[in-house]
Amino acid sequence: MQPNYTLRAVTLEEKEIQAVLQFATRIFEEDEPLNTVSQSLVDASDIGEHLIAILRQSLSVLALDDGGEIIGVSLNGLIKREEAETNNFEFDPKTCEDGILQLLLHVRREDKMWDKLPKTCNTVLELHMCAVRSDWRGKGVMTALTKKTERMARTTCAAAVRIEATSAFSAKVAEKLGYKEIYRLPYKDQIYTPSPAPPHLDMRVYIKEL
Repeated sequence: MQPNYTLRAVTLEEKEIQAVLQFATRIFEEDEPLNTVSQSLVDASDIGEHLIAILRQSLSVLALDDGGEIIGVSLNGLIKREEAETNNFEFDPKTCEDGILQLLLHVRREDKMWDKLPKTCNTVLELHMCAVRSDWRGKGVMTALTKKTERMARTTCAAAVRIEATSAFSAKVAEKLGYKEIYRLPYKDQIYTPSPAPPHLDMRVYIKEL
């Protein structure tokens, strides 16, 4: 029997934005492989404004159980070729001291995504973070959120979807859905944070042209 849940876009209601932010931050702090081994945890205050800006693009997706409780979220935002050429990431590397954010900056610089997409592709919808409540994992929620993200990408005329997979589990979902790996950084070769425990051996970037 399939578990019963519903998917819908995150609204712009302040109460819902704050609820989604708290949910995503809690899952990130408890379960993100990089965060569980880093001595410098990414606090909500460090990334809160960034995530709120993503939510206000009205492209993120909620998964709700029968009682209306959040069981999963996909935080999605548009990135444009012309903006990427002048601003490679939302955080300034000169003022960023957190190891995890430094790693994300490094990956953004090195994955060369735009060189691997057609010149006609000027807009990509990025799945910035996908978080699922622990008791709902293994039930297809992340797959459903990702598929919903792809449908939303098409409505915004985005030509591709990008996923940064920091865990082996998110990488497995991306590959299952036909995403192409364009970059891989083994955690043992990076200098920004301690390496997570297996099975999380590397960070990967995937894209899927639509």
